[in-house]
Amino acid sequence: MQITATDVDRVFAKLELEEPGPDDGAVSTSTGRRRGYLRVDGLRVLVLTCDSGGEPLPGQTADNFRRSMRLSPREFDQFVECTLSRERYVSLLSRRSS
Repeated sequence: MQITATDVDRVFAKLELEEPGPDDGAVSTSTGRRRGYLRVDGLRVLVLTCDSGGEPLPGQTADNFRRSMRLSPREFDQFVECTLSRERYVSLLSRRSS
């Protein structure tokens, strides 16, 4: 599995992730890491953190990012290709946490 920082940016935008504030451990550009929170009905239900930059992310990093989203490889591909919507993703997370 290989994804790029552009794919990560797409995921962050599509999920409408909330960027952390100063009290949450703000994103540091010097570390090249990006963090965002998925809110559903006012509650933080997921924290995503990933490297940023223009290069493709190494296989293990990409796989860890997918796992942190709680998606199978096929579901993750669908999400990145924009065939899995935010609403369906939240529904999927809800079913898996029940």
